[in-house]
Amino acid sequence: RSARRFSQDVRGQAVLEFGLVLPLLMILVSGIFEVSRHYYTRITIRNAVTEAARFAATGRMLNDEETGQPMTRRNAIIHTMQQSAGDLEIDLESIEMDPEDGGGPDDLVSIRVRYRYDFMEIPLIEMIFPESVYFSVATMMKNEPAF
Repeated sequence: RSARRFSQDVRGQAVLEFGLVLPLLMILVSGIFEVSRHYYTRITIRNAVTEAARFAATGRMLNDEETGQPMTRRNAIIHTMQQSAGDLEIDLESIEMDPEDGGGPDDLVSIRVRYRYDFMEIPLIEMIFPESVYFSVATMMKNEPAF
């Protein structure tokens, strides 16, 4: 008789169902957040590389903000890339430029960046996503005929 009464009692059913669904819901929301953050990072790095190539194509130069002296062409291109990346830090060793100095008039300039993206450390998400992933972004532009 008490078993029948216990099986028909629905008090606490909603709490139990919520407790079962909550971890799945948290994994789903965290996964959406991480995939979105990764996509944003890829777009931002791609934009930074494109802006650097556009800058290189014009042949412009920049002055160092601290000394006021002209920067080398390579450093000016990298500075433009880092400014376009905003809060994302691009490792200088991950930047490949061909030709190294940005080239001269009518040269093709190629810029490639290899970026390390670190996922957030969320306990349930660590089982699904790796700690970090690498991706590459590259572009090529032809320099203007005259600088």
